[in-house]
Amino acid sequence: MAYLSQAEEGSDSGRRRDISKWRSRCISAQGHTEEAVKIYEELARADSRRAEDYEYFSAWLTYSGGLYEAAISRFQAFIKKHPRSRKSDQAHWYLGWNQYRAQHLDAALATMAQIKKKFPRSSLLERIRYWEGRIHEKRGHLDAAMVAYQRVMASGQSPYYRSLAARRLMIQDVEVSRRWP
Repeated sequence: MAYLSQAEEGSDSGRRRDISKWRSRCISAQGHTEEAVKIYEELARADSRRAEDYEYFSAWLTYSGGLYEAAISRFQAFIKKHPRSRKSDQAHWYLGWNQYRAQHLDAALATMAQIKKKFPRSSLLERIRYWEGRIHEKRGHLDAAMVAYQRVMASGQSPYYRSLAARRLMIQDVEVSRRWP
């Protein structure tokens, strides 16, 4: 780590920025999420052209570090500040996912519904439908869960989420076609 700090000091701004990103990742991997996030916040303040990316990644690092409540706040702030970001659907997904992880199930369902409405062509739709099913299942709403899983099966885009949905359906003794995927 000391090597990265020394290299950072003696480099031009572009190289210093790259080294800072690597240092942040190393610090995060060691479990010091808040310290790692501060580096990305500094990068965002120093480079307005890439601030959006740094702000997104600081929110993602917060999630990755298991700080779900803080990640919710960061993703909400990112979405508010960058509503037309190319990462907007991902930011919404991580907002909903962090809400789920923090057990804010109503908020997670609302966020997932918002994603489906705002981003109807997003590659995240099967993931969202699957996790909506898991939330319904967690709440004891098995009929709604089975409908969500069947929608994942019907869309046929993601073998991974189709297999997860098929497993959830089979656990509830719902017949699953042998012809998938």
